[in-house]
Amino acid sequence: MTQYSVVADVAEELNWKLQYSNDAGDWDIFWTDFAIDPDVLIKMHLFQKINHYPGIHTIARKNLLGMNLMNLRNHFPEEYNFFPLTWMLPLQYADFRSYFDSKPKGKCRTYIVKPEADCQGRGIFLTRRMDDL
Repeated sequence: MTQYSVVADVAEELNWKLQYSNDAGDWDIFWTDFAIDPDVLIKMHLFQKINHYPGIHTIARKNLLGMNLMNLRNHFPEEYNFFPLTWMLPLQYADFRSYFDSKPKGKCRTYIVKPEADCQGRGIFLTRRMDDL
């Protein structure tokens, strides 16, 4: 259920049993390019491993990760100060604009702009100007 033949090659080399269908059984690894069916999750044993976890998109997608980290920062500011301030645009444009305008004009900051749905660095750029947004 994956386009990557290397998964089967490594599993064979390690003598692991791969799962190829939603019928849970005697397997070690269930590797798929899609979401795991809840029926498989319910029947899993402690030693079995999967490559997709329910809800993983909440940290795998950069927009949702940023939103979740900012929520944690609001609740635990000392523990979650290890990443840059983050805004979801255009939804939080007014908040970002307010922050941007509050900075002294001579002290220009650089902002990282990342598109919501691209991957592998596509569409990312740096800016110091609101007009670029």
